[in-house]
Amino acid sequence: MMDLISSHLISSHPESEISGADAEHQTHEFFVDMTCEGCSGAVTRVLKKIDVKFDIDLPNKKVFIESDKDTGVLLETLKKTGKTVTLNPKMRVWIVFLLCLAGKALAAPAEEEPVIDEVEVGSNPVQVETGEFDEAIEIVEDFAVEHPCLNHHCKKGKVCEVDDNNEPLCVCQDPLTCPAPAGEFEHVCGTDNKTYDSSCHFFATKCALEGTKKGHKLHLDYIGPCKLIAPCLKNELGEFPLRMRDWLKNVMVTLYERDDENNLLNEKQKLRVKKIYENEKRLIAGDHSLDLLALDFEKNYNMYIFPVHWQFGQLDQHPSDGFLSHTELSPLRAPLIPMEHCTTSFFEACDADQDKYIALEEWAGCFGIKEQDIDKDLIV
Repeated sequence: MMDLISSHLISSHPESEISGADAEHQTHEFFVDMTCEGCSGAVTRVLKKIDVKFDIDLPNKKVFIESDKDTGVLLETLKKTGKTVTLNPKMRVWIVFLLCLAGKALAAPAEEEPVIDEVEVGSNPVQVETGEFDEAIEIVEDFAVEHPCLNHHCKKGKVCEVDDNNEPLCVCQDPLTCPAPAGEFEHVCGTDNKTYDSSCHFFATKCALEGTKKGHKLHLDYIGPCKLIAPCLKNELGEFPLRMRDWLKNVMVTLYERDDENNLLNEKQKLRVKKIYENEKRLIAGDHSLDLLALDFEKNYNMYIFPVHWQFGQLDQHPSDGFLSHTELSPLRAPLIPMEHCTTSFFEACDADQDKYIALEEWAGCFGIKEQDIDKDLIV
């Protein structure tokens, strides 16, 4: 009996009195909050400093440490990462339970069977009642410390990590850490005419090229694998804004129809779209001829003014300065190019002064909005 208890104590209790060459390394199990990008790297760094063997089970947020160090020391070390750390509660109760058993065994004479009287639970400090044991399993020592990366946002292609002083910093993401694409639909084409597995792989690669001429010129061109894009003919370029205007108007109407459930528009936007939605002359969405689209724009011109301004405001976000950069245009360009081969030519033509930015006046003019109807106050 004593040999059995001793072996359990050596393997489960880090504070065993056995030391020196006879002391074995214990396996300690901790729960660690590793929900942020770069969290596992922080755990790896702090544990390497104290020279212990460890294994990280990222999906289950567990860290297994093989060491003869005190559990409290290991707990404090993990807390230096700034994450929420808890000792596996079942393991902790098992340690307490084994100590209780050891206390009983050591107190009894080895040569005779101890006489155990029925006593009231609680009168003996080492007595364990089943109910109390089950309840103890639910106890969790929670050291809630806000991780430095929690509110530290990095741009695409970068992830947050903590330095040796536990300060957050953004570093380029390794493309190998990007999730594997679920299918070809996740592929993207860069302006270098190279297909990337996903936007994550693209932006991680672009980040690694920061400060280089190649990196400065590299942009996400469109969604999907690279393919031959037919040249845009002059007459086709003139047709593009007809379809684009109609599409913008229909997008706004769709958002208005679904707004009760999703709160997609603010109150000022709702009021303006409501007038379009309730207008009996509105051309219902459909596969219309170019002649009909041109005629509708002429007859119902006022319905198109706000949607054109709205789309500009949706894109002008980083920063919101009244100009659209190549990066700001990307969310609209990228999905359109595979379907509308004149997309790139259209936006290039919109940049009338060739300064690499499209101002509101240039944008609205491209869609046929008259100069007197261009109003930055319509971007609400």
